[in-house]
Amino acid sequence: MINNKNQECFQNEFFLIVPIGLEEAAKLELLEWCGILAVGFGSGAFAKNAKVVKGGVTFSVTSSSVAFYLNACLKIPSRILQRLHVFQTREWAQVEKELKIIDWKFFFPQGISKWEIAASESRMNNEKHLAQFLNEKFENRFYKIQSSGSIAYLRVHDNVFTVSRDTSGEHLHFRGYRKKQGEAPLRENLAAFLWFFLLKNHHRLDVERAVIVDPFVGSGTLLCEMFLWNQVIQTRSYDSFAWIPPEDKIKFQQGLERLNLWKLNLVGVDMDQEMLNKAQCNFKNIKAMNNCVRLIQGDSTCLNRDVVRSISKRVSEASHLPKMDSGFSFSSSSPLWLISNPPYGGKGRISSKKSWRELWQKALETYQPQWAVALGPERECRESEIFGQWKCIETQRFLNGGLRVAASLWKKNESTTKVGPS
Repeated sequence: MINNKNQECFQNEFFLIVPIGLEEAAKLELLEWCGILAVGFGSGAFAKNAKVVKGGVTFSVTSSSVAFYLNACLKIPSRILQRLHVFQTREWAQVEKELKIIDWKFFFPQGISKWEIAASESRMNNEKHLAQFLNEKFENRFYKIQSSGSIAYLRVHDNVFTVSRDTSGEHLHFRGYRKKQGEAPLRENLAAFLWFFLLKNHHRLDVERAVIVDPFVGSGTLLCEMFLWNQVIQTRSYDSFAWIPPEDKIKFQQGLERLNLWKLNLVGVDMDQEMLNKAQCNFKNIKAMNNCVRLIQGDSTCLNRDVVRSISKRVSEASHLPKMDSGFSFSSSSPLWLISNPPYGGKGRISSKKSWRELWQKALETYQPQWAVALGPERECRESEIFGQWKCIETQRFLNGGLRVAASLWKKNESTTKVGPS
């Protein structure tokens, strides 16, 4: 039986809930942020025993405060759970005994808002029976059901029971800045992954020297996530942080003081002025509009190279306006990168019925990027495929709201022979 560890052993064990397919990326992001927080917390911030499992990453930290603060730092996960107790049994009496070990009032001082129960391949497979058992044996005796409380999780698999509590509140992809959006918006954590996918093989100096264009910018989620990548999310509430000791709050600020924010050159293009207005509103919410973002109205499916070259001039001129940051640079010597979630098949913000392949190939030909990343349907994103001078060198498949999609990474090769869509 897996019950020989006492409760304290599990207080510092946590689980990142991650979209299936993005677990390795989430692990790398976790390790990077733990290194940053170690400036204040020392070795207590280091993620130990970080392990990728389907749908998430398990890890432990000496300081529980660090794990809670990660809710404000990590961009790819959708939620962070704290493990409370793990045990194995096939008997109801033992379940009751094990659950009584948990200090419910300590971990749920404001009660439990609801239970999330999942059971499979176990003797106790009936989730309704498990919920009824908790209601009869524990509710109002050990905890109360209250809307102001935290979510509790019970997972039963192969007769192993895992009890956890939520540390995040709302899903982490609700950053709080996206007050305006169009149809079928991309989830913020998936947008963050696309940025990770583009920059993971590049040095920071390469990223800061490039001009990065979203040719179908919409409400600006991709560019917002790029701007926020190495920052703490300030636009959502963190009620669950109230318990953190004052000395740990000081340690957290010490880590943030060492952050060196990236100087990005971002351009968003969209044919719909209403969408650009929404993007501008969202950028202002993260205080990015006067820093590194330029929005330009245009149709990326039919822009010619002269228009694209004029973008450089318009951005250069805009950078001298008093309300703009003169540090923004866009010159003929700056490499151009693309990042996009093309609105294929008539979905979202344009009425085009073009396929993803048609839209993306046209964007590549129009902007002539050195590097590019796009999100598209899994069936149309194929590694080693060639569109003109661009070759798809890597793909990453994952689920987007139940839909199978893929991120594709493209590199320009001047010697590549032009090959049309297959």
